[in-house]
Order: sequence, then C-alpha cells, then structure tokens
Amino acid sequence: MRKHEFKNRMRRRAGFTLSETLIAVLILLMVSAVVAAGVPVAAGVYEKVVRGANAQVLLSTAMTELRDELGTATDVRVENGTTIHYRSGDGSDTTIYLNGGVIYIQEYVGLSDSENFRHPLVSNAAADGELKASYGTVELNDGVLTFSGLVVQKDGNTVANAPTYQVRVLTYVP
Repeated sequence: MRKHEFKNRMRRRAGFTLSETLIAVLILLMVSAVVAAGVPVAAGVYEKVVRGANAQVLLSTAMTELRDELGTATDVRVENGTTIHYRSGDGSDTTIYLNGGVIYIQEYVGLSDSENFRHPLVSNAAADGELKASYGTVELNDGVLTFSGLVVQKDGNTVANAPTYQVRVLTYVP
C-alpha cells in the first residue's frame, strides 16, 4: 500500500503544463520586445534634452563673455555690421569677428602675426565640440552694441537663440 500512496502523492504535486510554460515564455518575450524598442527612443529623447540644455548654457556663456569683454571696452567701432574693433581693458587693440560661424577674439599685442593672440570667444571644449555660437549682425548706437541673431547651432541648425542682445561700452567712435 505504501507504493500506491506514493504514486498518488506524486500526481497531486504536478507542475506547469507545457502550454502554460509556453504562454509564460511568450508573455516574457513580448514584454522584452517592448522594453528593447523603448530604449533607443528614450536615449534619443535624453540626447536631445541634453543638447538643448548644453546649447542654452553655451548661449548664456557667450552672452556673458561678450558683456565681460566689451563692458570695459573703449574706442569701440563696428565695421561691416559684423566686426567690432576696440581697445580692451588691458589697453591692447582687439577685434571680435565671425569666422566659420564661430565668434573669435583677436588681440593685437605685437606687430607680427606670431605675436598676435586669437582665440574663440567660447572654447571648443565649453562648446561641446559640435555646438557653435555666432551672431548675425552688430550695430553701435549711442554707446550700446546691439547683437542681432545671436544663436547656438549644431550642424547648421539653430538649437538656441537670443533675438537681440545689448552691451553698453565705455567710449565709442561714432
């Protein structure tokens, strides 16, 4: 009799059937597919948000740098609506100009090109290597420089912009 009781006990302890196991695996695969499809979308959205935040920071940095650089400038004059010549706070003749969609500062400290110092307004490291700050035109009226079209671009597409930005200078050449 003991043999018979053992067999009955084993029958009552039966596990999942094959069809139940296949349905569970199918549900797991469907959930995995949904999650796998969502990861690239989430990564793309994250990258777009980070790029937009970096562009806003770069735009703010460019505006601050322009204000700091030009706030103490003297003998300011604008040429062709895009180039600004001035004497900086340390007394050196300086130019801000656009080159390849990037704002550059050129300080003329010597007579030869090797003694001159040229650098971007915002470094490439700060600009994330792909983002570039530039402006469309600049006007000088009554000691106020007005930048129009101050933008941050990536691959030619505007990511952040400030329609106009103004900086007051100490002295200017009308």
